[in-house]
Amino acid sequence: MIYKMALTTSLVVYTPSWNTETEKYEDLIPCVKGSRGNQTYICSCSGEDIALKTYTNFESHFTRKCHKLFRSRYGEVMRDVEIVRLNAIIVADRREMQIAQAKHEKEMAKLKRKYHALKQLRKEENMLQEVD
Repeated sequence: MIYKMALTTSLVVYTPSWNTETEKYEDLIPCVKGSRGNQTYICSCSGEDIALKTYTNFESHFTRKCHKLFRSRYGEVMRDVEIVRLNAIIVADRREMQIAQAKHEKEMAKLKRKYHALKQLRKEENMLQEVD
């Protein structure tokens, strides 16, 4: 009997670490040299996802010019990404508020119509009572 097992691995986005002493981002290899079965990381420094799993992969990748540039600009890039993310949240919240306001205005118009109808009924009732 042959058993097939589905092999699934979760990917983690690689992020440089902030060094408080130098106040710069630096690369730390998240695995030990010679270890096996390491977590797979994805680095998007070159605009395409690069899979990194072994110590040697990381060591080699960190020497690439595009990664060094990515690391040096990481704070700026992340700030820009955060601005885009926050703007998207603001747009979504604004849209939700517009929808809620439209619902509120619709409900207010409905209540005003009911109020005026009730007011008219009371007028008619008062007129009928005066006639009797």
